[in-house]
Amino acid sequence: MPKKPIEHYQHPDKRANIPTQELSGLAEEAETHPETTLYPRDTSLDPQLVWKGKDEQDENALGVHAVPIYAQEHIQPEAIIQMLRKMAIEENSQTEPLFEGFSALELEERVEFYQHEQNWNNRLILGDSLLVMNSLAEKEA
Repeated sequence: MPKKPIEHYQHPDKRANIPTQELSGLAEEAETHPETTLYPRDTSLDPQLVWKGKDEQDENALGVHAVPIYAQEHIQPEAIIQMLRKMAIEENSQTEPLFEGFSALELEERVEFYQHEQNWNNRLILGDSLLVMNSLAEKEA
């Protein structure tokens, strides 16, 4: 196995604290009254899929709810690589937590979603792609 040191890029920006799946119950108020973002339709774009009734549908702006999204996992690639290297060396080693060290916020701040900044990290987000992309654009932009 190569002895090359693991390097990673540390993103300098901060991002809003979004709820995790475990804390999703505390974000229910935002779910019951999601804001709607309107995107005007551009009929000049080509190519287009066409179906019966599409022209009537395209007259109105596309409305998308900005619902809360939940981080399913925090991904730290260098920790995974280090763990695999260690396991290759020590075949009977115990598995250490791969996803620890992500939240520098106190519990009280962790449940005040979108109000506090935390360090940038990779996240796995589960959900409908249109809703997820709209929520990221509206809540984290």
